[in-house]
Amino acid sequence: MEKIKETGEHFDIPYKDKFSDGEFRKRVLYTYGGELKRVKFEYTGILEAMLDKVPTAKVLSEKNGVYTITAEAFGKGLDMWLNSQGDKVRIIDE
Repeated sequence: MEKIKETGEHFDIPYKDKFSDGEFRKRVLYTYGGELKRVKFEYTGILEAMLDKVPTAKVLSEKNGVYTITAEAFGKGLDMWLNSQGDKVRIIDE
């Protein structure tokens, strides 16, 4: 840059409107982008492993080792992970 001229203008970006890369990374599984989608499913595998892989997951209930969970993610990454779990996952609502 050779010539810089100060304009005196200031920009105010409210904190609530700032992009949060941490929240974004929580919702991107397998680096797939796309629309944000929410899924409700039942899971019978190792809960801690699932919570590590899907950081947005929230356990709604548990009965006899079957966890009812909601999660959200961008794109198809969550679908890919859920499908990889075989009979340990049953999708309730997409």
